[in-house]
Amino acid sequence: MSDVVAYEPDILIVEKVERQLPTLGKVPPIMHAPVRDMCKPCVSVDSSAATVRLSREGSYWKLEGVADAAFMHTDSHIYVEVDDGSGAVLYEAFCVSSSDGDNGGTNDYGYVLYVSEVLVTGDTFQIRVMTEQEEAMVILLKEELTLNADKTKKENQGQPVAQPVSRTAEQPKSEATTETLPKPTDQPETKAADSGEQTAQTGAEAADSAKPAVQPGSKTADSAKPETQTEGSVADQIKQEQTEETAQAEAAAIAQAEAQAQAEAQAQSAA
Repeated sequence: MSDVVAYEPDILIVEKVERQLPTLGKVPPIMHAPVRDMCKPCVSVDSSAATVRLSREGSYWKLEGVADAAFMHTDSHIYVEVDDGSGAVLYEAFCVSSSDGDNGGTNDYGYVLYVSEVLVTGDTFQIRVMTEQEEAMVILLKEELTLNADKTKKENQGQPVAQPVSRTAEQPKSEATTETLPKPTDQPETKAADSGEQTAQTGAEAADSAKPAVQPGSKTADSAKPETQTEGSVADQIKQEQTEETAQAEAAAIAQAEAQAQAEAQAQSAA
């Protein structure tokens, strides 16, 4: 039935199987109610037994209730005017059978209509339930309906009594907490003592920090010496390496000469 809102047809045909015909007067179609023009003047009644209820069903607002039988006839139509703040629109409701508490039976003066949330926004509505007579539209009921307000009232019933009790029980805890607050007054003295220690430490660190200033100076004064020592040590190292190489060469020559002498001796003895 969402296509009814999308395409706004002039004529809507609903097919229903024969076995479901008894439900025509009990279960109205879930569709946006047809809009009607008000061509007659409105007349209000002093008192009426008409009722109206508001609920939400899917993407529709559902308005349902019972019209006052004293102003209804066999072929009477029931209309509901809905104003969401942007302007009043008159809809024709679907008539359904409803229980008649006085006679213990049913009557055909119940009504149901659905209004799409896409076309009617907000959650507070000014409602007027009407029926049509020969010369005028008879207003049976005027009422303002707010779905959220009705839910809030039901949810809050019985709760205000319990809330003050819980708050009163929590008050002694806050007083006990207030009594324990003076304990932190000892902290400023401790902090002051600690600040003295930190000041002494800071002075000691400042005194020690002056010493390194002399050490870099001594390093700077001695910085010229390493250059001379480095040149002398390099020359000595070169001489030492040359001496070792010479000694190794002489040792190798001596070993070679001894080897040759041994070889000659062996040759002579063999001869």
